[in-house]
Amino acid sequence: MRILIISRTPWDESESFGNTFSNLFGGMMDVEIYNICCQGGLLNSSIVNKAYQMTEFSVLSTLFGKKAGHLMEPSSPDVKYTPSEKIPKKRRTIYFIIRDLIWSVGLWFDSDLKQFIKDAKPEVLYLPIYASWYMCDVQNKIVKYCHVPCVGHISDDVYSYPPNRYKQPLFTFYRMVLRNKLRKLIDKSSYLEVFANNMAVEYSKLFNKRCYFIGKGIDVSSCVIPERKGAPSVPLKFVYTGNIGSGRYLQLARLGKALDAIMPKQAVLDIYTGTYIDSIISTSFSKIESIQIRGSVPATEVKGVQSDADFLVHVEDFSPQSIFETRMSFSTKIIDYMLTGRPIVAIGPSSVCSIDTLLDSGTALVATSDEEILKVITAIKEHRADFNTLRKNTIKYLKENRDRIKIQDGIKKRLFSLIQ
Repeated sequence: MRILIISRTPWDESESFGNTFSNLFGGMMDVEIYNICCQGGLLNSSIVNKAYQMTEFSVLSTLFGKKAGHLMEPSSPDVKYTPSEKIPKKRRTIYFIIRDLIWSVGLWFDSDLKQFIKDAKPEVLYLPIYASWYMCDVQNKIVKYCHVPCVGHISDDVYSYPPNRYKQPLFTFYRMVLRNKLRKLIDKSSYLEVFANNMAVEYSKLFNKRCYFIGKGIDVSSCVIPERKGAPSVPLKFVYTGNIGSGRYLQLARLGKALDAIMPKQAVLDIYTGTYIDSIISTSFSKIESIQIRGSVPATEVKGVQSDADFLVHVEDFSPQSIFETRMSFSTKIIDYMLTGRPIVAIGPSSVCSIDTLLDSGTALVATSDEEILKVITAIKEHRADFNTLRKNTIKYLKENRDRIKIQDGIKKRLFSLIQ
Protein backbone atom coordinates (compact mmCIF):
# COMPACT_ATOMS: atom_id res chain seq x y z
CA MET A 1 0.00 0.00 0.00
CA ARG A 2 1.37 3.38 -1.04
CA ILE A 3 0.44 6.24 1.31
CA LEU A 4 0.96 9.91 0.51
CA ILE A 5 0.99 12.10 3.65
CA ILE A 6 0.51 15.83 3.01
CA SER A 7 1.83 17.75 5.99
CA ARG A 8 2.79 21.29 6.81
CA THR A 9 5.86 20.23 8.82
CA PRO A 10 8.77 18.29 7.30
CA TRP A 11 9.31 14.74 8.54
CA ASP A 12 12.11 15.26 11.07
CA GLU A 13 12.13 12.64 13.83
CA SER A 14 13.93 15.01 16.20
CA GLU A 15 10.82 17.23 16.10
CA SER A 16 7.26 16.62 17.26
CA PHE A 17 5.55 15.84 13.93
CA GLY A 18 8.22 13.49 12.60
CA ASN A 19 8.61 11.72 15.93
CA THR A 20 4.86 11.15 16.28
CA PHE A 21 4.24 10.03 12.70
CA SER A 22 7.22 7.66 12.70
CA ASN A 23 5.72 6.20 15.86
CA LEU A 24 2.38 5.74 14.08
CA PHE A 25 3.70 4.34 10.78
CA GLY A 26 7.21 3.04 11.48
CA GLY A 27 7.56 -0.72 11.09
CA MET A 28 4.30 -1.23 9.17
CA MET A 29 4.71 -4.09 6.73
CA ASP A 30 3.63 -3.77 3.08
CA VAL A 31 3.48 0.02 3.32
CA GLU A 32 5.39 2.72 1.42
CA ILE A 33 5.32 6.28 2.77
CA TYR A 34 5.64 9.42 0.64
CA ASN A 35 5.45 12.96 1.98
CA ILE A 36 4.64 16.42 0.64
CA CYS A 37 5.49 19.14 3.19
CA CYS A 38 4.76 22.85 3.01
CA GLN A 39 7.25 24.45 5.37
CA GLY A 40 10.99 24.86 5.79
CA GLY A 41 12.92 22.18 7.64
CA LEU A 42 14.86 18.92 7.26
CA LEU A 43 14.02 15.37 6.21
CA ASN A 44 15.23 13.04 8.94
CA SER A 45 13.36 9.75 8.71
CA SER A 46 14.10 6.13 7.96
CA ILE A 47 10.55 5.32 6.85
CA VAL A 48 9.85 8.00 4.21
CA ASN A 49 10.63 6.77 0.69
CA LYS A 50 10.60 10.20 -0.93
CA ALA A 51 9.59 13.69 0.14
CA TYR A 52 8.79 16.89 -1.74
CA GLN A 53 9.09 20.29 -0.06
CA MET A 54 7.54 23.71 -0.68
CA THR A 55 7.66 26.87 1.43
CA GLU A 56 5.90 30.23 1.20
CA PHE A 57 9.14 31.75 -0.05
CA SER A 58 9.60 29.18 -2.81
CA VAL A 59 5.91 29.54 -3.71
CA LEU A 60 6.31 33.32 -3.90
CA SER A 61 9.30 32.84 -6.22
CA THR A 62 7.07 31.07 -8.77
CA LEU A 63 5.75 34.51 -9.71
CA PHE A 64 9.26 35.17 -11.04
CA GLY A 65 9.52 31.96 -13.04
CA LYS A 66 11.13 29.70 -10.41
CA LYS A 67 10.06 26.24 -9.24
CA ALA A 68 7.73 25.94 -6.27
CA GLY A 69 9.48 23.00 -4.65
CA HIS A 70 12.09 20.29 -4.75
CA LEU A 71 12.79 16.70 -3.76
CA MET A 72 14.27 16.55 -0.27
CA GLU A 73 17.56 14.88 0.53
CA PRO A 74 17.78 12.99 3.85
CA SER A 75 19.72 14.87 6.53
CA SER A 76 21.94 13.56 9.28
CA PRO A 77 20.11 13.21 12.63
CA ASP A 78 22.82 15.44 14.13
CA VAL A 79 21.98 18.36 11.83
CA LYS A 80 19.52 20.88 13.22
CA TYR A 81 17.35 23.20 11.13
CA THR A 82 17.92 26.93 11.54
CA PRO A 83 15.38 29.14 9.72
CA SER A 84 17.02 31.66 7.43
CA GLU A 85 14.12 34.08 7.86
CA LYS A 86 13.30 35.88 11.10
CA ILE A 87 10.02 34.67 12.55
CA PRO A 88 8.04 36.97 14.86
CA LYS A 89 7.85 35.76 18.47
CA LYS A 90 4.10 36.36 18.45
CA ARG A 91 2.37 35.70 15.17
CA ARG A 92 -0.76 37.76 14.61
CA THR A 93 -3.69 36.74 12.43
CA ILE A 94 -2.69 39.23 9.74
CA TYR A 95 0.59 37.33 9.35
CA PHE A 96 -1.30 34.13 8.58
CA ILE A 97 -3.57 35.90 6.10
CA ILE A 98 -0.56 37.29 4.25
CA ARG A 99 1.01 33.83 4.15
CA ASP A 100 -2.23 32.28 2.89
CA LEU A 101 -2.51 34.92 0.17
CA ILE A 102 1.00 34.07 -1.02
CA TRP A 103 -0.08 30.46 -1.48
CA SER A 104 -3.32 31.52 -3.19
CA VAL A 105 -1.49 33.50 -5.90
CA GLY A 106 1.59 31.26 -6.15
CA LEU A 107 1.91 28.74 -8.98
CA TRP A 108 2.78 25.85 -6.68
CA PHE A 109 0.68 23.18 -8.42
CA ASP A 110 3.24 22.78 -11.20
CA SER A 111 4.63 19.96 -13.32
CA ASP A 112 7.28 18.99 -10.73
CA LEU A 113 4.70 18.44 -8.00
CA LYS A 114 2.41 16.55 -10.36
CA GLN A 115 5.34 14.37 -11.42
CA PHE A 116 6.16 13.61 -7.78
CA ILE A 117 2.56 12.53 -7.20
CA LYS A 118 2.60 10.38 -10.35
CA ASP A 119 5.83 8.70 -9.25
CA ALA A 120 4.46 8.10 -5.76
CA LYS A 121 1.31 6.48 -7.21
CA PRO A 122 -0.60 6.89 -3.95
CA GLU A 123 -3.40 4.47 -3.19
CA VAL A 124 -4.58 6.52 -0.24
CA LEU A 125 -3.95 10.05 1.08
CA TYR A 126 -3.37 10.68 4.79
CA LEU A 127 -3.99 14.29 5.79
CA PRO A 128 -2.85 15.92 9.02
CA ILE A 129 -5.46 18.70 9.21
CA TYR A 130 -4.40 22.18 10.35
CA ALA A 131 -6.12 25.42 11.31
CA SER A 132 -4.71 26.99 8.17
CA TRP A 133 -6.34 28.23 4.97
CA TYR A 134 -3.43 27.39 2.71
CA MET A 135 -2.98 23.85 4.03
CA CYS A 136 -6.68 23.14 3.46
CA ASP A 137 -6.34 24.53 -0.08
CA VAL A 138 -3.22 22.45 -0.84
CA GLN A 139 -4.76 19.27 0.52
CA ASN A 140 -8.10 19.84 -1.21
CA LYS A 141 -6.34 20.45 -4.53
CA ILE A 142 -4.26 17.28 -4.29
CA VAL A 143 -7.23 15.19 -3.14
CA LYS A 144 -9.18 16.35 -6.19
CA TYR A 145 -6.20 15.59 -8.47
CA CYS A 146 -5.43 12.10 -7.13
CA HIS A 147 -8.91 10.51 -7.16
CA VAL A 148 -8.01 8.13 -4.30
CA PRO A 149 -9.51 7.73 -0.80
CA CYS A 150 -8.28 10.08 1.91
CA VAL A 151 -8.20 10.04 5.71
CA GLY A 152 -8.11 13.06 8.03
CA HIS A 153 -5.83 13.18 11.06
CA ILE A 154 -6.54 15.86 13.72
CA SER A 155 -4.48 16.42 16.87
CA ASP A 156 -5.86 19.82 17.99
CA ASP A 157 -9.25 21.51 17.85
CA VAL A 158 -9.21 23.30 14.50
CA TYR A 159 -12.91 24.12 14.21
CA SER A 160 -14.27 25.81 17.35
CA TYR A 161 -14.65 29.55 17.74
CA PRO A 162 -12.65 31.21 20.54
CA PRO A 163 -14.29 32.60 23.68
CA ASN A 164 -15.24 36.27 23.42
CA ARG A 165 -14.92 35.87 19.68
CA TYR A 166 -16.51 39.25 18.98
CA LYS A 167 -13.55 40.86 20.74
CA GLN A 168 -11.27 39.11 18.26
CA PRO A 169 -12.89 40.11 14.94
CA LEU A 170 -9.97 39.30 12.63
CA PHE A 171 -9.31 35.90 14.21
CA THR A 172 -13.04 35.14 14.16
CA PHE A 173 -13.16 36.05 10.47
CA TYR A 174 -10.16 33.78 9.83
CA ARG A 175 -11.82 30.91 11.69
CA MET A 176 -15.13 31.46 9.86
CA VAL A 177 -13.44 31.10 6.45
CA LEU A 178 -11.37 28.21 7.78
CA ARG A 179 -14.45 26.29 8.95
CA ASN A 180 -15.84 26.33 5.42
CA LYS A 181 -12.56 25.00 4.02
CA LEU A 182 -12.38 22.34 6.73
CA ARG A 183 -15.90 21.18 6.00
CA LYS A 184 -15.02 20.59 2.35
CA LEU A 185 -11.86 18.69 3.28
CA ILE A 186 -13.46 16.57 5.99
CA ASP A 187 -16.44 15.77 3.74
CA LYS A 188 -13.97 14.19 1.32
CA SER A 189 -12.34 12.11 4.08
CA SER A 190 -13.54 8.55 4.56
CA TYR A 191 -13.06 8.88 8.33
CA LEU A 192 -11.03 10.81 10.91
CA GLU A 193 -8.31 9.74 13.33
CA VAL A 194 -7.89 11.98 16.38
CA PHE A 195 -5.62 12.30 19.42
CA ALA A 196 -8.20 13.11 22.11
CA ASN A 197 -11.17 11.12 23.40
CA ASN A 198 -13.38 14.18 23.74
CA MET A 199 -12.58 15.17 20.16
CA ALA A 200 -13.58 11.71 18.91
CA VAL A 201 -16.99 12.13 20.55
CA GLU A 202 -17.63 15.75 19.54
CA TYR A 203 -16.24 15.64 16.01
CA SER A 204 -18.10 12.45 15.11
CA LYS A 205 -21.35 14.28 15.86
CA LEU A 206 -20.25 17.58 14.35
CA PHE A 207 -19.12 16.17 10.99
CA ASN A 208 -21.17 12.96 10.92
CA LYS A 209 -17.94 11.01 10.40
CA ARG A 210 -16.48 7.97 12.10
CA CYS A 211 -13.71 9.21 14.41
CA TYR A 212 -11.11 6.80 15.76
CA PHE A 213 -9.06 7.63 18.84
CA ILE A 214 -5.36 6.93 18.28
CA GLY A 215 -2.16 8.22 19.87
CA LYS A 216 1.53 7.78 20.36
CA GLY A 217 2.12 4.16 21.27
CA ILE A 218 4.78 2.18 23.10
CA ASP A 219 6.15 -1.36 22.93
CA VAL A 220 4.11 -2.84 25.75
CA SER A 221 5.98 -6.17 25.68
CA SER A 222 9.25 -4.51 26.68
CA CYS A 223 7.79 -1.66 28.71
CA VAL A 224 9.20 -1.53 32.23
CA ILE A 225 8.08 1.27 34.52
CA PRO A 226 10.86 1.74 37.09
CA GLU A 227 9.85 1.62 40.74
CA ARG A 228 10.49 4.68 42.88
CA LYS A 229 13.58 3.59 44.81
CA GLY A 230 16.31 5.31 46.75
CA ALA A 231 16.31 8.48 48.76
CA PRO A 232 14.80 11.56 47.12
CA SER A 233 16.99 14.47 46.15
CA VAL A 234 17.87 17.16 48.65
CA PRO A 235 16.25 19.53 47.92
CA LEU A 236 13.36 17.63 46.34
CA LYS A 237 13.46 18.11 42.58
CA PHE A 238 10.31 18.97 40.59
CA VAL A 239 10.99 19.17 36.82
CA TYR A 240 8.97 20.70 33.99
CA THR A 241 10.05 20.26 30.36
CA GLY A 242 8.38 22.01 27.45
CA ASN A 243 6.61 25.16 26.33
CA ILE A 244 5.50 27.55 29.07
CA GLY A 245 3.40 29.80 26.82
CA SER A 246 -0.42 29.91 26.65
CA GLY A 247 -0.57 30.74 30.34
CA ARG A 248 1.31 27.65 31.52
CA TYR A 249 3.88 29.85 33.24
CA LEU A 250 1.09 31.11 35.53
CA GLN A 251 0.43 27.60 36.81
CA LEU A 252 4.15 26.95 37.28
CA ALA A 253 4.25 30.13 39.34
CA ARG A 254 1.36 28.86 41.47
CA LEU A 255 3.21 25.60 42.03
CA GLY A 256 6.40 27.48 42.90
CA LYS A 257 4.56 29.62 45.45
CA ALA A 258 3.07 26.49 47.04
CA LEU A 259 6.55 24.94 47.31
CA ASP A 260 7.88 28.14 48.90
CA ALA A 261 5.01 28.16 51.41
CA ILE A 262 4.92 24.47 52.35
CA MET A 263 8.46 23.23 51.66
CA PRO A 264 10.71 26.30 51.91
CA LYS A 265 14.27 25.49 50.77
CA GLN A 266 13.26 21.80 50.69
CA ALA A 267 12.17 21.70 47.03
CA VAL A 268 13.09 23.25 43.68
CA LEU A 269 11.10 23.55 40.46
CA ASP A 270 13.48 23.26 37.50
CA ILE A 271 11.92 24.56 34.28
CA TYR A 272 13.52 23.39 31.02
CA THR A 273 12.01 25.36 28.16
CA GLY A 274 12.84 26.96 24.85
CA THR A 275 10.08 29.54 25.36
CA TYR A 276 11.29 33.13 25.21
CA ILE A 277 11.28 34.51 28.76
CA ASP A 278 9.77 37.96 28.33
CA SER A 279 9.31 40.58 31.05
CA ILE A 280 5.83 39.28 31.96
CA ILE A 281 7.04 35.72 32.58
CA SER A 282 10.18 36.95 34.31
CA THR A 283 8.15 39.13 36.67
CA SER A 284 5.82 36.21 37.49
CA PHE A 285 8.80 34.11 38.60
CA SER A 286 10.95 36.85 40.14
CA LYS A 287 9.95 36.48 43.80
CA ILE A 288 9.61 32.69 43.84
CA GLU A 289 12.71 31.14 45.40
CA SER A 290 12.00 27.54 44.37
CA ILE A 291 11.81 28.24 40.60
CA GLN A 292 14.94 27.87 38.49
CA ILE A 293 14.86 28.53 34.72
CA ARG A 294 17.19 26.04 33.02
CA GLY A 295 16.58 27.01 29.38
CA SER A 296 16.23 24.55 26.52
CA VAL A 297 17.81 21.11 26.49
CA PRO A 298 18.72 18.99 23.43
CA ALA A 299 16.17 16.30 22.53
CA THR A 300 18.79 13.61 23.19
CA GLU A 301 19.13 14.78 26.81
CA VAL A 302 15.47 15.30 27.70
CA LYS A 303 14.92 11.72 28.87
CA GLY A 304 17.91 11.96 31.21
CA VAL A 305 16.64 15.23 32.66
CA GLN A 306 13.21 13.71 33.24
CA SER A 307 14.58 10.52 34.76
CA ASP A 308 16.72 12.54 37.18
CA ALA A 309 13.65 14.24 38.68
CA ASP A 310 11.78 13.29 41.83
CA PHE A 311 8.52 14.59 40.33
CA LEU A 312 7.59 15.57 36.77
CA VAL A 313 5.22 18.48 36.25
CA HIS A 314 2.47 18.97 33.66
CA VAL A 315 0.40 22.17 33.58
CA GLU A 316 -2.41 23.76 31.58
CA ASP A 317 -3.81 27.24 32.13
CA PHE A 318 -7.32 28.00 33.40
CA SER A 319 -8.11 31.04 31.24
CA PRO A 320 -10.98 30.65 28.72
CA GLN A 321 -8.56 31.32 25.83
CA SER A 322 -6.10 28.65 27.01
CA ILE A 323 -8.89 26.12 27.56
CA PHE A 324 -10.06 26.86 24.01
CA GLU A 325 -6.55 26.13 22.72
CA THR A 326 -5.89 22.93 24.72
CA ARG A 327 -9.29 21.37 25.49
CA MET A 328 -8.99 18.75 22.76
CA SER A 329 -5.23 18.25 22.91
CA PHE A 330 -3.15 15.55 24.57
CA SER A 331 0.56 16.17 24.92
CA THR A 332 2.67 13.17 23.88
CA LYS A 333 5.14 14.42 26.51
CA ILE A 334 2.86 12.85 29.14
CA ILE A 335 3.59 9.39 27.74
CA ASP A 336 7.33 10.12 27.98
CA TYR A 337 6.76 11.22 31.57
CA MET A 338 4.96 7.99 32.40
CA LEU A 339 7.76 5.82 31.00
CA THR A 340 10.31 7.33 33.40
CA GLY A 341 8.45 5.94 36.41
CA ARG A 342 8.60 9.32 38.13
CA PRO A 343 5.36 10.53 39.80
CA ILE A 344 3.55 13.22 37.84
CA VAL A 345 2.15 16.38 39.41
CA ALA A 346 -0.47 17.93 37.11
CA ILE A 347 -2.20 21.29 37.44
CA GLY A 348 -5.04 22.47 35.21
CA PRO A 349 -8.79 22.46 34.49
CA SER A 350 -10.53 19.10 34.27
CA SER A 351 -12.20 20.20 31.01
CA VAL A 352 -8.83 19.89 29.23
CA CYS A 353 -8.25 16.42 27.76
CA SER A 354 -4.79 15.83 29.24
CA ILE A 355 -5.86 16.77 32.78
CA ASP A 356 -9.10 14.78 32.49
CA THR A 357 -7.18 11.73 31.27
CA LEU A 358 -4.72 11.88 34.18
CA LEU A 359 -7.61 12.29 36.63
CA ASP A 360 -9.71 9.50 35.14
CA SER A 361 -6.82 7.03 34.92
CA GLY A 362 -5.42 7.87 38.36
CA THR A 363 -1.92 8.22 36.93
CA ALA A 364 -0.95 11.58 38.48
CA LEU A 365 -1.34 13.80 41.51
CA VAL A 366 -3.80 16.26 39.99
CA ALA A 367 -4.77 19.72 41.23
CA THR A 368 -7.58 21.71 39.63
CA SER A 369 -7.50 24.65 42.07
CA ASP A 370 -5.16 26.58 44.40
CA GLU A 371 -6.52 24.62 47.36
CA GLU A 372 -5.77 21.31 45.66
CA ILE A 373 -2.23 22.43 44.79
CA LEU A 374 -1.58 23.01 48.49
CA LYS A 375 -3.10 19.61 49.34
CA VAL A 376 -0.89 17.81 46.81
CA ILE A 377 2.31 19.46 48.04
CA THR A 378 1.32 18.85 51.67
CA ALA A 379 0.68 15.17 50.92
CA ILE A 380 4.13 14.91 49.31
CA LYS A 381 5.80 16.61 52.29
CA GLU A 382 4.02 14.37 54.81
CA HIS A 383 4.72 11.19 52.76
CA ARG A 384 1.01 10.49 52.26
CA ALA A 385 1.08 10.28 48.45
CA ASP A 386 0.39 6.74 47.22
CA PHE A 387 3.14 6.26 44.63
CA ASN A 388 2.58 2.49 44.30
CA THR A 389 -1.03 3.03 43.19
CA LEU A 390 0.10 5.72 40.72
CA ARG A 391 2.60 3.26 39.23
CA LYS A 392 0.04 0.45 38.96
CA ASN A 393 -2.49 2.77 37.32
CA THR A 394 0.17 4.01 34.90
CA ILE A 395 1.07 0.48 33.82
CA LYS A 396 -2.63 -0.32 33.35
CA TYR A 397 -3.24 2.84 31.32
CA LEU A 398 -0.27 2.27 29.03
CA LYS A 399 -1.17 -1.38 28.37
CA GLU A 400 -4.84 -0.67 27.70
CA ASN A 401 -4.50 2.57 25.72
CA ARG A 402 -0.95 2.91 24.35
CA ASP A 403 -0.10 -0.49 22.89
CA ARG A 404 1.69 0.52 19.69
CA ILE A 405 0.95 -2.80 17.97
CA LYS A 406 -2.80 -2.39 18.54
CA ILE A 407 -2.77 1.27 17.48
CA GLN A 408 -0.81 0.54 14.29
CA ASP A 409 -2.91 -2.52 13.51
CA GLY A 410 -6.07 -0.42 13.65
CA ILE A 411 -4.58 2.31 11.44
CA LYS A 412 -3.33 -0.22 8.89
CA LYS A 413 -6.54 -2.26 8.72
CA ARG A 414 -8.65 0.83 8.19
CA LEU A 415 -6.36 2.07 5.41
CA PHE A 416 -6.31 -1.29 3.64
CA SER A 417 -10.10 -1.48 3.85
CA LEU A 418 -10.26 1.72 1.74
CA ILE A 419 -8.23 0.37 -1.16
CA GLN A 420 -9.88 -3.05 -1.10
